[in-house]
Amino acid sequence: MTVEDIRTVARNALPFSSAAEVGQMWERVALDWATEKSDSGHICLVREKVAELVGHLPPDSVFLELASGANNKAYYPKGFDFARVIATDISKEMLTFLGQTNPDIKKKIIADARVTLPFLSDSVDAALCFFGMRYFENQEEVLRQLIRVTKPGGYIGVADYDYYVYDGAVCTFDPCRLQVAILADGHLVTVQQLSQPLFKGTPTLYFLTIVVKK
Repeated sequence: MTVEDIRTVARNALPFSSAAEVGQMWERVALDWATEKSDSGHICLVREKVAELVGHLPPDSVFLELASGANNKAYYPKGFDFARVIATDISKEMLTFLGQTNPDIKKKIIADARVTLPFLSDSVDAALCFFGMRYFENQEEVLRQLIRVTKPGGYIGVADYDYYVYDGAVCTFDPCRLQVAILADGHLVTVQQLSQPLFKGTPTLYFLTIVVKK
């Protein structure tokens, strides 16, 4: 089965369940995510892209992180001030563990990004999402929500694999298709392939960057 075949299967699958059901699913695995110690080469590549993005912004910039999970430190450059991060997740348990693994994050908000994010328009300087976009069935709308809450001239960064199998479900992320959709809205969008597949069918890591124009 090719990557495109996998994407087709995923697009034809039933959408995710209610926010409560999705939240409960992630709460069952929150402890595993909180105790994961992985700092692979791929995470290092993501950290380099985040450092690059952070370098474009003033030192007092506010960051919104979508689908923060229970352990996010590895994605940020050394010395990053996590007090500037607003962490969001659909799972209360994930955010509880995040408070233990990264206590410098003071603002943690339960939010379902598949619907309207509970933030004012133009309220943050940047928005980030690490390995979470693939779990959203309405990724264009999720990105537009991030664009809405990000100030003009701000940045959005999304790191993810083009497909991933988790708990028996196929989850996909098609950055090139998203790039076309968001470019049509008038924003600047770039897609960078960060990894090379070891063999045909291996998931490929991408980083999508949006410069918000309003």
